[in-house]
Amino acid sequence: MARALQLTPNDHYIYYSQGLNLSSQLKHKEAISKYARSVQINPNFSAGYSHWGTSLLMIGKYDEAMVQFQKAIEIKPQMLLCYLDYSLAVFLQGEEPKAREILWLGKERSIVSGWTTTFLGIWYGGKIKRLKERQGSSKDEEQIRIIEKMILGFEWLLSISPSVYA
Repeated sequence: MARALQLTPNDHYIYYSQGLNLSSQLKHKEAISKYARSVQINPNFSAGYSHWGTSLLMIGKYDEAMVQFQKAIEIKPQMLLCYLDYSLAVFLQGEEPKAREILWLGKERSIVSGWTTTFLGIWYGGKIKRLKERQGSSKDEEQIRIIEKMILGFEWLLSISPSVYA
């Protein structure tokens, strides 16, 4: 990607891709700067805001994450994943009624079907497995606790309506 940046230093997608790569390695703090740069270059890039929010969520910065999800939703209101993560951040802050409202708004506006919940469960489950395999630091343990809280949040989302994403 270094060569791509030399050729096209103002391509928002290159920074976004770097952020995705860092996120996949559980390097969310590093990924945040890449997502921030991608939306600085292209302020209408909803996926950049969404993934920025997800990385913030993964390190427990719920308030900051909510701001990014709101920006992504403003740009692309039919993006269910943003509502899901946004409602999850709100739920983890202890605001269940507000989380429920966000979730239902996402369902009304979304064009995505039920695969989303299954995918996210597998994705977060995989993150926990990779963290545990690293036999890591207290930061890894903190990430595991955050993800486990998020999984409880997903269980809550499904409990309020099993067909919420159908």
